[in-house]
Amino acid sequence: MDWSTVLATPCPYSYCMTTITIAERLTHLRELTQSGEARAIRERARLALSDIGQSIGADPSAVGRWERGERLPRGDVALRYARLLERLSKASVRSGAA
Repeated sequence: MDWSTVLATPCPYSYCMTTITIAERLTHLRELTQSGEARAIRERARLALSDIGQSIGADPSAVGRWERGERLPRGDVALRYARLLERLSKASVRSGAA
């Protein structure tokens, strides 16, 4: 699978916000980061921290701290990160990488 397509494809705002609420998305993101699943999703996609950071507008070292559970993403970048992880996870399942 071409992961660059997943990284570059924005999630339509109306679709993202009606499918799952912001609070639900952030709660799920917290679960993904605390369990280590966020890192596993990234690794299954064979993406570097810099790929994720560039895609969501965050410093790669911040993404690493989130994955290690040292910090929690906040604000708009947290929502972008949550959306990206959702898309990567779905793409991974569709491609049979999971």
